Amino acid sequence: MVKEGVDFRITQMACDVDARKILEFTRSRPRSVKEISSICGIPLAKCYRRVKDMEEQGVLRRLEDRISKASLYSSNLRSLQISIEDDHLSLNIEFHDGTKRVFEFDASMIEENSAFA
Repeated sequence: MVKEGVDFRITQMACDVDARKILEFTRSRPRSVKEISSICGIPLAKCYRRVKDMEEQGVLRRLEDRISKASLYSSNLRSLQISIEDDHLSLNIEFHDGTKRVFEFDASMIEENSAFA
């Protein structure tokens, strides 16, 4: 499930090297956190935290392996578009599950957000 409300964490993830590696590695097929950590060269504890954050934001889907019952993760992000025009920022996100999110901000909202302070 995707959280509601204005949240800059998805844009921060788009700029994060580890998050982009995770999205790329989980695009073709679901993977376990141990696989992601090993192949992407991300320490296991950090990988678990990043995967959890990405799942909370809806960019990763958690699936269960039928045989091992292990959690597997698959990229749910179809596209992310960020546009800036004058004092207006627009964020359009489309997920593989059909969910779409659109956020629009003016400069005053961005300046007040602690993520950019």
